[in-house]
Amino acid sequence: MLRQLERIGFPDTPGTRQHLSQHLSDVYADPSSVVRIQDNGRAVRESLLMGPSGGVKFETIWDGDRLITGELFGPTGRFRHIDPPGAK
Repeated sequence: MLRQLERIGFPDTPGTRQHLSQHLSDVYADPSSVVRIQDNGRAVRESLLMGPSGGVKFETIWDGDRLITGELFGPTGRFRHIDPPGAK
């Protein structure tokens, strides 16, 4: 997940963590972000997380107001991390 975030311009910094925290709070507060309810009653929410260098779809699963997990989906596929030629 870190590489996916770095690709869209979010390095692991306190500022990035604050931005992600605010994004997740906004997603939770938006009832239109719910795309389905699982059989166990958990809400699946989708959002678009935009960074300085691009964006990803962010799918999160919530049990009430508790975040259970999340997945990032980018233009190259879910969690697919391929460094460009010459990258370290």
